[in-house]
Amino acid sequence: VMVNGLGATPLLELHVAARAARHWLQDHGLNPVRMYVGVFMSALNMTGLSITLCKVDQLRLERLDALVGAPAWPPVARTLAVIAPMPPAGTFHADVDAVEVERKRRSAGSDLGPFSPQSAAGVAACAAITAVAAALLDAEAVLTDADTKVGDGDCGVTHARGADALREDVAYMPLDGGPAGLLLAVGMTIRRSMGGTSGALYDIFFSAAAAAVKNDGDRLEASTPGVWLKAFDAGNQAMMMYGGAKAGDRTMLDALLPACEAARKALGVDAGDATAAAAAAAVARGVTVPPRRATHALRRSRSSAAAAAAA
Repeated sequence: VMVNGLGATPLLELHVAARAARHWLQDHGLNPVRMYVGVFMSALNMTGLSITLCKVDQLRLERLDALVGAPAWPPVARTLAVIAPMPPAGTFHADVDAVEVERKRRSAGSDLGPFSPQSAAGVAACAAITAVAAALLDAEAVLTDADTKVGDGDCGVTHARGADALREDVAYMPLDGGPAGLLLAVGMTIRRSMGGTSGALYDIFFSAAAAAVKNDGDRLEASTPGVWLKAFDAGNQAMMMYGGAKAGDRTMLDALLPACEAARKALGVDAGDATAAAAAAAVARGVTVPPRRATHALRRSRSSAAAAAAA
């Protein structure tokens, strides 16, 4: 287990997180045999941390424990290595990457190719995901320019990586299944392809959205607009809880929160999901970002939208 500080999190808090991670793993039948705690890859001076797990065997443990002269290699907390029991057959894990599983299954069969959605809802979902990917690719230069003025300049390329992965993976997603499965598949693609803060927050959004609608049917065409609104709202709430941002903080929430509210109002008047989606998209496109307090960097950015909100 590696608990990595992003630059501004005190070592004491990293150890608190490491202790919590160790207890959680043990409670789930896993044995964290090595715990590395420190700043291994920072994001300038960002507050927060990341936790990385690596499955090990005896050979890997020996390599990790080998003596090295690198001064930054940390001391490590060790426990007795115990083989973790295999989960019962058929156990479902929400974090299983269904897209990768399906891709491998179809690659193994010579007569199996990518999915062709069989339902009208599946066709519409495929078209929507493809259109989003195309829009993000078209916006790469604009997002890069905006983020160069107010951030570290990587917003455009980060979203382009995610868009490329969505275009490649959409044919292997469960387009005819339930909304939860599709949302999980989108989240897994983003988790695998996008880095930076945006990738992590999108992953949180889609994981929470999927969890909120996991009991709302197993066929996309049977889902109601209210189901998607519930997923949208759950994703926003999760991003606020884990990311710490709120409306007006110049983040993607400045577009997502008004869009969700516009969809909610549209559904109160017209039960059509197309009406709600159009209303949400119009509001999101029209978001203006309020000026920040005067600092040199922020004065430069006063005329520029926050890149995440623009995306």
